[in-house]
Amino acid sequence: MPSFIYKAVDALGDEMPGTVQAGDISSAIASLQSQALTVLSIREVEGSLNIAAQLRRLATLRTPTTTHKASFFRQVAMLLKGGHTLTEALALCAATSDRKPLHDGIVHMLVRIHNGETSFAGAVRDLDRLFPPFVASLLATGERSGELVTALERVADHL
Repeated sequence: MPSFIYKAVDALGDEMPGTVQAGDISSAIASLQSQALTVLSIREVEGSLNIAAQLRRLATLRTPTTTHKASFFRQVAMLLKGGHTLTEALALCAATSDRKPLHDGIVHMLVRIHNGETSFAGAVRDLDRLFPPFVASLLATGERSGELVTALERVADHL
């Protein structure tokens, strides 16, 4: 089972570094949250998987294509339409992402949004190596107007 190194804060605001074992990063975050910890950062420990899992992981290091990015925004829109919260939608997308850079970007967004550091558009803007600037602008407009699902669909269509 993979191991994850994390940095979190407890209810008193004390920083707590540590490691946790979980099936995937979403499960690791959920496990830490169930212990009343707020995750600041988390990453998988290299070499913590068995050989077969390491080979599968190597296959996912490829850069996501525009189609992968469009699919991500469509999935988020669909999950929001289905009644999931934004953080639930991002966690589900992270759990199913097969491209490491996109997966890591989604986890980064999830942690920043969950910790109240930024909005969804702000988190996307931070990932300017993954997403062009117009994406964050469209999402910010969608957030302000209450039409985030429509904005997500438009981003996916444009990509």
